[in-house]
Amino acid sequence: MTDIDREGLRAWYRNAMRERVAELEAIRSALASREPGARRSARALGQELRGSGGSFGFPQITEMGTLLEEGPDAFLSRHVEGALAVLRVVAWPDDPSRQERNAWLAAAAGADLAEVPAGLEAAWAAVAEAGGLDEDALARRVAAYFSVEVADLDRADRLAVRLVPPATCVAWSVVPLAEDDIHIRVATADPTDLMVEAALMRLTGRIPIFEVAPPGRLRKALAGIEAPPTPPAASGATPPRRTVGPTTVLVVDDDRGARLMAAAVLTRKGFGVVEAGDGAEALDVIAARSDVRLVVADLDMPGMGGLEMVRRLRAAESTVHLPVVMLTGAEDPLAEASLIEEGADDYIRKPLDPRLFLARVSATLRRAGGPGPPATPDPTAGTTAETG
Repeated sequence: MTDIDREGLRAWYRNAMRERVAELEAIRSALASREPGARRSARALGQELRGSGGSFGFPQITEMGTLLEEGPDAFLSRHVEGALAVLRVVAWPDDPSRQERNAWLAAAAGADLAEVPAGLEAAWAAVAEAGGLDEDALARRVAAYFSVEVADLDRADRLAVRLVPPATCVAWSVVPLAEDDIHIRVATADPTDLMVEAALMRLTGRIPIFEVAPPGRLRKALAGIEAPPTPPAASGATPPRRTVGPTTVLVVDDDRGARLMAAAVLTRKGFGVVEAGDGAEALDVIAARSDVRLVVADLDMPGMGGLEMVRRLRAAESTVHLPVVMLTGAEDPLAEASLIEEGADDYIRKPLDPRLFLARVSATLRRAGGPGPPATPDPTAGTTAETG
């Protein structure tokens, strides 16, 4: 299949998603009116989207469809709202006016607002002012609208915080509150963000339960999240055994959230991680650092993509044997075969499964004769919890 064919299929799929937006809007209205069959319609549409997104190069739609189809009934209204936000961006990528995201805030507040700002914090402020509410009152309205709880940010459990690295919490604007073997409770100002929900599920191996907090309070709570300090050694105690430095992996992706996701999984297993936003930046990092032992790179990036980066690495004597694992959202056997033919050592499909991702990285390093993660990870490199 040629690149032109792929782009033509993606354009056709975008048009199809415009119809799905209309269907989801009707389902949202039916759920609000408690119409019989609304839940069944939402599940059926989720199943359809789950099976189609990855095939057309939109793995986020596959993740979204999975949540819509399989999520608990209690999550359905916010999953529908979140699915609409994802589909609008896919259906109208070049038309921000059609990428409405925060209208649910006005609906929750009962506020008469013709246009809700696209930025979340600005949206909270505008809706609160229009509704004559303070931020805490608006948080209660949002919680009631989606049948979730208002977050108590003072009760964040250190065990829950350790499941999600601080940089990831800041990037996703979430504060972990509590966890058990099945669930992790997190505070968020946007309970409709399905991409964060799916990423938290992959990262922690637990089902996220969102609680609502205003953005301002979240910002203050995030500023206080720190990695647990290393306890001082007792006087006269034998100094702890120093471990060999971690194997350094370069993660290359234009999506900062995707980079953080991969980096969090790797650091939790003791790898060192450096990052780059595209292939050109990755080549600069590799030229400047001699400790990079493996590259994990997205295939589709603006500027220099993953495939061109691999070609250049294989063309240079100093990097001809540097292992590369490619990330791809496509389910095209021909495309995957071309990755190996062009010099990639392995590939893995998005969305990342943490265990499979780590297995592929470790196996690639073994084949290349390089070290894996140290036996005793540096506790400051990430959390110590095992990926579910």
